[in-house]
Amino acid sequence: MATQFFGVSKSLQVCDIIGELLEIEPGKSGLSLLDTDQSMCLEKCDIVRGHIIFAQANSLANAIIDSQVSVTGKADIKYLRMVRAGERLIAKARIVDRKGHRIKIETIVRSKEEIVFIGKFTIYGMNLETAEYLHILKEIE
Repeated sequence: MATQFFGVSKSLQVCDIIGELLEIEPGKSGLSLLDTDQSMCLEKCDIVRGHIIFAQANSLANAIIDSQVSVTGKADIKYLRMVRAGERLIAKARIVDRKGHRIKIETIVRSKEEIVFIGKFTIYGMNLETAEYLHILKEIE
């Protein structure tokens, strides 16, 4: 329901987004929610695996791109503390810079009021024709 009232990602399908997309303003910002559980944790304890938190932040960063296709080119990330099963994570992403197809996005993930993760992503947004053209160029090289 939230995607109908608060915007739709142009670059990703709902199934490609980790967490629930709460709000999106394509080309500007977005917000997502992830309720963690034991299935997301390391086998030996209730600590949520880092790639789960990264996936929430990265998929939200890609979702706010106002292009048909978006891919991550670079990620500068920092985990500020461990997350335990049962914590509710809120991720907020915003575009901080744009130069052509290259878009820089900052994503902050919080548990309650505490920041647990910061990600600075360089995302490349393009249309389907550009994406196909780049794929063909890679095969030629």
